[in-house]
Order: sequence, then structure tokens, then C-alpha cells
Amino acid sequence: LSSFELSHPVGAKFQYNNTNYNILGLIIEAISGESYPNYIQNHIFDPLHMCHSYTSKAKAQKNGLAMGHRYWFGCPLPAPNLSTTPGSLPSGQLISCAEDMAHYLIANLNGGRYKNVQILSEASVNELHRGAVEWREMGVDFGYYGMGWVNQVTGKSTIVSHSGTVPDFGAFAALIPEQKKGIVL
Repeated sequence: LSSFELSHPVGAKFQYNNTNYNILGLIIEAISGESYPNYIQNHIFDPLHMCHSYTSKAKAQKNGLAMGHRYWFGCPLPAPNLSTTPGSLPSGQLISCAEDMAHYLIANLNGGRYKNVQILSEASVNELHRGAVEWREMGVDFGYYGMGWVNQVTGKSTIVSHSGTVPDFGAFAALIPEQKKGIVL
């Protein structure tokens, strides 16, 4: 990627790209000295007691992963054997359940703490949730984006969220920090 040039200065325009997250996964490996799957297991899943969360689709399938579906012409069809590229794990291939994701959202709502474990400082969580660049497309204001979270003000509430889809699954997580509420689908 060394020959690529940015299309806009950093922070000037919202442009989402999964490659950015895959590069971040490589940076995490280089800095931590751990593989990305091991880092996620050791520093997020284990401390947050996310016992039904996986970095491997095969392991998730052995432990009851639901059948994924793909939509063809608006109709969902079972997609039992879609393969994933190992390098795409940071950009959307982590697998979890609603209960485990609730632990993750609680940590986000509780200054980086879940039960007796602090995985991030409160300042770090605030920085994660801070909208850094306006996200506006085709005249529609989607709020602000920064560090993986979309930050929107709706009425009197700030909603911090992220959604994602892979070919056979989709997910959505949202927080209302001032109300200490979260939802995951």
C-alpha cells in the first residue's frame, strides 16, 4: 500500500473501507507480538467473560453457530459453507452471541470496565466514541464517525453505534451512553 495516496487529508472526509480494519489488525500483531486471534481472545474475550465468542468460524460451528443466510433477489437462502479469508478477521469475521456482546457493551458503558476487569481507561472509551469526521452522503447527515463508532444526536440523546454485514451474517450494536443503555442485534 506504500504507493497509494490518500484521496483526502486525514479527518477531512468520511470514507469507510474494510481494508483499514485489516491493516489495524496487522498493526495490533506487530505492536503486541501476538497473532490477532490470540490478542482478541486474551485481551477482550477472556477478560470480558465472552465464552461464546470466536475468532474461528470452524470453532464457532462446532459450538452451535447458527446457519448463515445470503439474500438472492430478496429471499434468504441458507449458506452453510461460505469460506472466509483469514486476513479479513479484523474487518468483520469475529463471531459472538447476544449475551457476550452485552458484556462488551457494558464495558463500553462503564468506562472500560466489566465486573472487576478494566480493559480500557475511561478516557480511551470516550475517545473511541467521539465522532471525529462528519459522515454525509448524498445530502443525508449520518452523524460523525471515529474509531469504528458512528456518533449521532437524535433528539436529546447521543447514540453511538456500529453495524456490519458479511456475506452470510449481519450485526448491529448501539449505545446511549448518558442513559447507560445498549442494544445488540
